Amino acid sequence: MIRKQMRECQPTWPLLDVGRRACNLVEEFFEAQNRTRKPDIIPPPVKWKPPPEPVYKANFDAALFEQLGLAGLGVVLRDSGGHIIAALSEKIKLPQTVELAEALAARRAVLFATELSIFKVMVEGDCLRVIQALNEQGSCLTMFGHVVEETRRLGSCLELCSFHHVKREGNKLAHSLARRAVLSADVDVWVEELPEDLDAVFQGDCAVVVSTMSHLGFSLFDISIKSTAAITARWTGLRNISSGALSLRKISSSAPAQDFFFDENRVSLEVEADPCFQFYKEFREMKSLAGLMHSLEMSWYHCPLTTLKLICLLRNTNYLRNQRREEFYFAAIWLHHYHPKTLACNLKTFAKFACLKDLLEILLRIVNGSTMKLETYDIIYSREELIRRERKLRRKAVKYKTNTEQEKATERNDKINRMAKNAIERYKYDPKYRFLYDRISDLFVELLKADLEHLNSGWIEKISLASKWCPSLYSSYDRSTLFCESVARRLFPYDSCPEYKGIDEDHYVYRVRNRLQKEVLVPLRKALELPEIYMSANQWNLLRYDRISSIALRNYRQAFFKHDRERYLQYLQNVQGPEMPKTTAKDEVMRENFERNGHVMPETLHWDVSNHGPPPLVPAVVSLEGGLTHISSLSKKSFRVSLEGDGTLNLRAMMESEISSVDDSELLVYD
Repeated sequence: MIRKQMRECQPTWPLLDVGRRACNLVEEFFEAQNRTRKPDIIPPPVKWKPPPEPVYKANFDAALFEQLGLAGLGVVLRDSGGHIIAALSEKIKLPQTVELAEALAARRAVLFATELSIFKVMVEGDCLRVIQALNEQGSCLTMFGHVVEETRRLGSCLELCSFHHVKREGNKLAHSLARRAVLSADVDVWVEELPEDLDAVFQGDCAVVVSTMSHLGFSLFDISIKSTAAITARWTGLRNISSGALSLRKISSSAPAQDFFFDENRVSLEVEADPCFQFYKEFREMKSLAGLMHSLEMSWYHCPLTTLKLICLLRNTNYLRNQRREEFYFAAIWLHHYHPKTLACNLKTFAKFACLKDLLEILLRIVNGSTMKLETYDIIYSREELIRRERKLRRKAVKYKTNTEQEKATERNDKINRMAKNAIERYKYDPKYRFLYDRISDLFVELLKADLEHLNSGWIEKISLASKWCPSLYSSYDRSTLFCESVARRLFPYDSCPEYKGIDEDHYVYRVRNRLQKEVLVPLRKALELPEIYMSANQWNLLRYDRISSIALRNYRQAFFKHDRERYLQYLQNVQGPEMPKTTAKDEVMRENFERNGHVMPETLHWDVSNHGPPPLVPAVVSLEGGLTHISSLSKKSFRVSLEGDGTLNLRAMMESEISSVDDSELLVYD
């Protein structure tokens, strides 16, 4: 019924209009059939486009191999003529997401350009989400945000670094390199060439470059598409270490040899300052750790050996020895993460310029995680600050209060077991930490064996401080790293004594640890007459204040005043003398006196000879304040540099003077 009503209620045409309307519809149909069709618009294919003349382009891509648990990174650097500068294919562990793999590839592209000393680069990839995150302002809150922020920071170090998106068709070469990473052992790098299986992909891009540049009227090099080696131009990088300048000179395949020095074919990229000198200024001026890390990376890329010497100077300089302690640990742990062999194989030199305790502190920070992460570059916190943060969180949290001594002992034992388990897992599953741990243990064992020989022969003055800085049993260093067990096993192997045969492993470890304490550490520490030995035994009257360092006198002054007041005050009176030296006027007072009389303050050199130490080549600390150059310590090299400069002294001259005090044979770059 409803359907009938709807059919009857439909609008109708008058009977006379039906024929006319039918004719109009037929004419409209024939007109549409006879109309000429417009040709289908086919969008042009997306191809790789060359960058502008002074800029290079770095294409990146990532490929996942889920069945193998691996991922491949591909990076290719080309100039405005389409010539291959360098290409990279790297294999890494499978990341959590595709975007994280693409972000790591973008980071590798910027880092690759930095390693090649290319300071103007366009970074191009086919992952739109990663490119948008790189171009946004502010922090990135995605899962790959830490990689994005690190890539931005690396890009800010360059003169020009921009990020662009391109479709997969315009990124074929980088994609092919990423897919090819599964065939490589770890990292493959090609300079001015490509593997033969990628010739077809590269020739397709070259055809587009040739047609584009010919249309614009550029004069092209003689390009032959028969082989990749004939296509690529030859590039030579000349690095001037002293001035920090880098020149990239380009020659076509058919150019004669003498054209190499023509100015019209030369592209020069000047570095504003020496990165090593910037690193030296950074830790001299005591700035933030973030700036120190940036200058450290750039200095290492510029000259690794000079950077190693500067790291040693972080702990060698007397005035900066305690102030720059955290920066030294920062640089050492950075070396452990990125150049572990260089750190582990130069331990003797680091111990010579710094302290044996610093090596144990590095191990402790790596185990506890109080260091920068591998991918996020977090700020390093010192042990004291970590303890304060832990106590603050402990006060805020509501915990169950233990009332019995048994419960407290159980918690304490659980904490000790967790620390030991953490140390064992780190040693077992971290090969870089295991290599560093073994090298430090071998160094302590070597020094302790030599000290025992000196003790038995009566050469007390030749005994080192290895027994002082070797951890005592059940100390924080020992519980966190199990270092005493490692040293004891090396000093007293299982087959060195017949009484060890037949006993279980735990009993063997217990016995050799006790032997280390009783037969090695205690006799050597007594021979050194360390103040801690007499202080712990409450034998204050046996202390020899003339053999105690100034730092120990300052740290233990309250204990000395409380337990040995008369002898301590008598020693201070003997050291102080009858009259205290007068202080030197500051540069502000001197400048005011000159300006009050209408004069200009001349260049003045103030040399504090009262702060010199026993070593003849202790580097001096320089501070430049207006017209006053203040040197806080005396050394032969700094005095010679001042005389050679007609009485003037600057930071660069001091850096060269301090670096020259480190022998090149003492430090080696291994990775």
